[in-house]
Amino acid sequence: MSAPKKPSVLQMVLEQSQRVLETYRIDRGLIQEHANGERRITQGGYGDRQIYELVQNGADELLADPGGKISVVLTEEHLYCANQGSAMTPEGADTILRMGVSRKRGGQIGRFGVGVKSVLSVTDAPEFFSREEEKSFGFSREWAEKKIRTVCPDAEEIPVLRMARPLDRESAMREDPILAELLGWATTVVRLPLKKGQADRLSKDLTSFPVEFPLFSAHVGEVLLEDRRGGEPRTRQISQQIDGDRRILEIRTGTAKPRVERWRVFIRSHNPSPRALGDAGELHDRPEIDVSWAVPDRKGRELRFGQFWAFFPTNFTTTLRGILNAPWKTSEDRQNLYDANEFNKELIRVSAELVVDSLKKLSRPDDPCAHLDFVPARGREEPQFAATELVESIWSATVNRPVLPDQNGRFGPPDAVRLHPAGLRREWLALWADHPGRPTNWCHHSVEESQHRRQSAERILRAAEIPVASVCEWLEALVSDGTPEASRTVIRIVADMLRQRAGITTDEAVKSKITALAGEALKAKIILTEEHGLVAPSPNVFRRSTVDDLTDRMVYVDERVIDGIETQRALEELGVHEADAAGRFASILTQGFSDYDDAKWTALWELSRQAGPADTLSAIRAADIDTARHFKVRTVAGSFRPIRECLLPPRVVPSDGSRDAHVAVDLEFHAPDRPILRDLGLLDGPTEKVIPRRGEQWYDDYVKAGWNTYCKKLPAAARRPQMDTMRFDGAAPAGPLNFLTELSEEGRAAFLRTLPHSGLVTTWTMQVGRQQSTRMAVLSPLVWMARKHGWLQTSRGLRTVPQSVGPLLRDHRDVLPVADLPTIVADALKLPGTLDKIPPRLWTELLEEAARSEDDIFPGKVYALFIEAGAGWPDGIPTRCRVGSTWSSEYTDSEIAVTANRSEYEALIRESQPALLVPDAETAEVMRRDWEMRAPEEVIQKELRHVTQSDPVPLLEEFPHLRITHRGKVDGWSLVRCSELEEIVRTPNGIRTSELASAVFNRSVLVLNPDDDLAALMAVDRELRLGLGPSGCRQLLQRREQQRENERLERARKAPDTATKLLELVGAEALKAGLPQGLIEAEKTESGKEPDAKDIAQLALAAHGTGVMRHYRKDIETNVPEAAGSFTGDNKSIQVVNRLGLPQDFAGKREQRPPAVETVSGPREFPRLHDYQEKLASRMFDLLTRYKAARAMLCLPTGAGKTRVAAEAVIRVIKEQGLQGRPVLWIAQTGELCEQAVQSWKFVWSKVGPDVPLTISRLWESNEAAPVVDTPHLVVATDAKLEKCLHTPEYEWLRDPALVLIDEAHTSITPRYTDLLKLLGITHRSAERPLIGLSATPFRGFNVEETRRLVQRYGSKRLDEGIFDGDPYTELQELGVLARVEHEELDGATIELSAAELADMEKSSFSHRLPASAEQRLAENWRRNAMLVDKIRGLPDEEPVLLFATSVSHAKIMAAMLERRKIKAAAIDSNTPLIERRKIINEYRERKIRVITNYNVLAQGFDAPATKTVIVARPTYSPNVYQQMIGRGLRGPRNGGKEVCRILDVRDNITNYHKKLAFTEFEYLWSR
Repeated sequence: MSAPKKPSVLQMVLEQSQRVLETYRIDRGLIQEHANGERRITQGGYGDRQIYELVQNGADELLADPGGKISVVLTEEHLYCANQGSAMTPEGADTILRMGVSRKRGGQIGRFGVGVKSVLSVTDAPEFFSREEEKSFGFSREWAEKKIRTVCPDAEEIPVLRMARPLDRESAMREDPILAELLGWATTVVRLPLKKGQADRLSKDLTSFPVEFPLFSAHVGEVLLEDRRGGEPRTRQISQQIDGDRRILEIRTGTAKPRVERWRVFIRSHNPSPRALGDAGELHDRPEIDVSWAVPDRKGRELRFGQFWAFFPTNFTTTLRGILNAPWKTSEDRQNLYDANEFNKELIRVSAELVVDSLKKLSRPDDPCAHLDFVPARGREEPQFAATELVESIWSATVNRPVLPDQNGRFGPPDAVRLHPAGLRREWLALWADHPGRPTNWCHHSVEESQHRRQSAERILRAAEIPVASVCEWLEALVSDGTPEASRTVIRIVADMLRQRAGITTDEAVKSKITALAGEALKAKIILTEEHGLVAPSPNVFRRSTVDDLTDRMVYVDERVIDGIETQRALEELGVHEADAAGRFASILTQGFSDYDDAKWTALWELSRQAGPADTLSAIRAADIDTARHFKVRTVAGSFRPIRECLLPPRVVPSDGSRDAHVAVDLEFHAPDRPILRDLGLLDGPTEKVIPRRGEQWYDDYVKAGWNTYCKKLPAAARRPQMDTMRFDGAAPAGPLNFLTELSEEGRAAFLRTLPHSGLVTTWTMQVGRQQSTRMAVLSPLVWMARKHGWLQTSRGLRTVPQSVGPLLRDHRDVLPVADLPTIVADALKLPGTLDKIPPRLWTELLEEAARSEDDIFPGKVYALFIEAGAGWPDGIPTRCRVGSTWSSEYTDSEIAVTANRSEYEALIRESQPALLVPDAETAEVMRRDWEMRAPEEVIQKELRHVTQSDPVPLLEEFPHLRITHRGKVDGWSLVRCSELEEIVRTPNGIRTSELASAVFNRSVLVLNPDDDLAALMAVDRELRLGLGPSGCRQLLQRREQQRENERLERARKAPDTATKLLELVGAEALKAGLPQGLIEAEKTESGKEPDAKDIAQLALAAHGTGVMRHYRKDIETNVPEAAGSFTGDNKSIQVVNRLGLPQDFAGKREQRPPAVETVSGPREFPRLHDYQEKLASRMFDLLTRYKAARAMLCLPTGAGKTRVAAEAVIRVIKEQGLQGRPVLWIAQTGELCEQAVQSWKFVWSKVGPDVPLTISRLWESNEAAPVVDTPHLVVATDAKLEKCLHTPEYEWLRDPALVLIDEAHTSITPRYTDLLKLLGITHRSAERPLIGLSATPFRGFNVEETRRLVQRYGSKRLDEGIFDGDPYTELQELGVLARVEHEELDGATIELSAAELADMEKSSFSHRLPASAEQRLAENWRRNAMLVDKIRGLPDEEPVLLFATSVSHAKIMAAMLERRKIKAAAIDSNTPLIERRKIINEYRERKIRVITNYNVLAQGFDAPATKTVIVARPTYSPNVYQQMIGRGLRGPRNGGKEVCRILDVRDNITNYHKKLAFTEFEYLWSR
């Protein structure tokens, strides 16, 4: 019997539809039941999964023909899903027509089952078209209702997907080009005619479609997602390349460069057990299923949690990284896994084994433990039950599997790979691993690259019940090869442990850990010895200090271990010291030093240092050695000399070897010996009471000299005693005096300079044998040596002692060689202390030196001192004089002119006359009288010649203040300014003239062409010797100027009008220089004449208004210091304007700062929000209460109440769940915006807040804030203030706010905001608290990338989405919230950009902006400005106007031009003080000012409902700025504004500039 023929697709559709209709006729209750079922699907989780379900079904159809394409196309009317897979079958059609039936097979995701019914959320007439004939059919709610009501007229609800009808494919293709296009390549196309308003949400689904989908549907070649609404289609194309377990996803978005993601995908096929299949439900007939684990193929641990997927994301996450995909038993919407389900439990176990078996493949050659970056977290609570079970299964699966890499990167199970102890520093691990003989069965040290890796390895060992190795085991494992290299390595590791324990870190936890490690490490047997193998560190182990043949019973470290100083130091730190150096040193001393050369002395000193100072001294004293005589030290010259022949620098000898290197001890070599050198007898200079001894060469010379002196005094016939019978006695003098023969001249001078006063013994006695009668006084050895060998440092340089004089003659130190000695020492050395004590020999030397001198001063001083001393002139010494540029000793005294006047002396030199300069007139007079020298006037005669520029002016009139200070000196004197002034000189050589700068003549001071009054006064000061000096002259002129300024101030006070007063205070030129560029030209064009001084003053008043005094304050301070002031409302400025009779507003305003903290009381009444505001507030409340760290942007046009909505939503959150003691943080960009936010919050809290106070902290400028825990706390702060304080310890509390709100949030993608949000726990990957942005312009000009970053920062979520049916501006205008707009374009100027300007634009990062020079040309264009003035004049009287100018100067030009035409106007720019800005705005609101012109300051944060007309007269490139500007006038009547707002745009013609100013092209980003 043959099998019955299967019905075709359309037969199945018609038969089943008829069957359903008949069933409804019999059982009408099924109609409502089926309708309920469809509603349950569309309103449940499937309600927004249409894209997922359609793509899933398309993927299933591609199983039989891998590599095919799936395409989803969205238009305003339809959603299409096309695929190249298997064609529609009767079974597929039957599944669609039945409720709750799925026919999933094998690897299929879903096949026209329950999920496809989710399309009813977006359509009432789903259609299925096939490229094959007789397979196209569709559904229709309207058609089904007609059919069903034929059998049940009173049915309440009608099911849609139970009855279908055939479709005319050809007709549909003719009417729908997109359908025809898709059927050109696809086997099946699902077309959904869309319900109204569904396209926007589906567009968002297309944007958010997970690009990872192909990873688990390898048979899908390409997924193409297209949004063809509007203009250019927006497309996303997802494809992948497969190479084993490696996948490369390529994502193309539009025409942008494709983005590439690299993944690893591990797959395991599994046959579910019968028990599992029993819990599988509709999955029960799948004999084999695939479980997959996909992880990103990149280094490092992913910040994002892993996810459970059922071919698309579920709500389940895990700390295991990557995506775990399986056909889980889930809820109907495939979002949640079923708990207590055996099928899911079995899949979790299989998944865990797949993960563990795949780990090895994630290891990298350069990073063997990289696989641990993907394993679950340790110690963190998993988010759901499935994750908890998965993680437990993963750890269990690691017990017997190769999961840990050894030192060579080979994997082994936990019981085969040891894990080193925790807390080891990287440098220790590196030393251990770098040893060539290290054991390999230890875990690779890349496990320490992160805390997560280490914790994961320990978790694996705990699961296997295997302990982590101790530090002893780890260290002894390395030295197990018995090599010196291994022992050396471990010694260094343990030594560094001890150093770290000693306090390198301040972290107590780390310190405690290191202390424990170090304590245990000291027990390890790690030191290789010569004869005892490996031993633990101990004080009983030693290092050899020298290599010799001695043997003993001590334990010595194997010499091969010690390779350098580092190892020696490490052993020292372990308590392993060198063998006792002190004992060796003591034994060496007993051997004597007779055979010692320099090398041996060097070795001995080195050994003494090893023994240490105390043991060295002890050994020397025990050996009873005269160290001063027998011990040698090294000198700077490099040789060793006895201690008694050397000196310690730097008292007498320097340490650098510049002199006396053979005596100075080498401090570099002996630096370690400094503590004991003095104990060994080393001196640094002379000391008291040094007994001379026979045998010392110098002392023997002293005795011989004394004996010779004695013998010379004896009669010729007297018997001379033997020299050795001579006896010399006296107190021990300072010494040692042998250094006066050893040292250099400078050294001897330094030695004598430092003689101790108590050792200044001057006299000894000498006698022959025991003959008392021969006793006589003689010079002591000290004085004899000093006068024979000594040198002194004197005022005239180094001299021998006999050539020097004592310090009592220091007044003559520029002539006499006055010794640099204490007087007591000079007296002891017999130096003369008065002029009469100077010996003739010294006078002769001085006069001879003068006769050779070529110094202008020295000879005269010598002669003056000679005269003062009354000494006799030595024979044969001539008198020195100067003749012109030469010196001579050939002239007789009567030919020489002598003077004490320098100018006279120089005049004589100029005239080449023999001249001598002496220090004083008295000496000159004596020399003229006694030496018969000539006076200068006998040689030179002078006279003055001058030509006056003007009449003489009495000095007391020219400089009045001299009357007070120098009247007696200047009374009767005059000042004569001369054009010529010269001196005529007559000498024996002839007549000569020279120009003079100034001179005195007949009680007049003649001054040659003085540059100014200061130069003239300084000449008077110089000639009359008034003693003023430059500073005094300036002060005197300042007093004169002050007097004149007082007169100017008085003229200003008496001036009849404000302009004249200003002209007097500032001056016409300064006023002109301070006018905005272009204003003078505009005035000239307007009036046809050059503005005079009065016009300029009036223009300044018009341009700068009441801020004119502040603008010209520096000029006022220069001209009239008494009228100087800051003009910022301070008392002095008020006094100045009052004194001048100016309006008090000219003094400026003092800013009244609000309190840093303010408390707002509870509610009083409840003004209702507008409906759209209520929806927004509710939506924001829902977001903040439902999610822990939500992000969103609240966008409303300017004037529509963003702040009010945000404040009320947050207040509702506070009422609902409180703030848990944390603040709300509100961030804005300026203090003005912050203060507006404070005022809004105060209002809203007082109306709808809970019945508790609200504390508001103002955190901007100099304000600070402190935590508040008793009441709700709002902190309003500027971003600039937070940048300075948020990172500090004092503001740790503010880094944990309950939520963060950012006003004008379109500015919040700067690096400053990124850093602030990071401090607040909000990054692009994660967030610890909610973030809400507020903006009227949620995009970034024309910059797509910046706008995308802005969108991502706020979670791609707009709270206002869907609030308005269409354009929000239109709806808000209809509500009266915003004003209706009357728009008019005004013809502006025509300019052409220069080549340089075009080049600058190309270089600039803002290439769409005009150069500043071009904007300035627009600002100065008179016709353009006149057009604007005429337009404002033509507006209804008193209508408030807000004008946005091209520049600061343009704003002031426009204000001035309006003021000149009697239209009250004021200009505001960024330099306008805040208090004055507020005053102008208040007067504008009160209609006292009609027009505000501004530049770049009122585009945001400015609230003036009175504005009727907004004029945009500046080239505007940013859509944000443009919308903010026009928003200033859009407040409607329901918000206190106008019905209609007039927007006037100036359209300038820039002939070679073609950039567009459109600003709406980024709106689509918010729908992604």
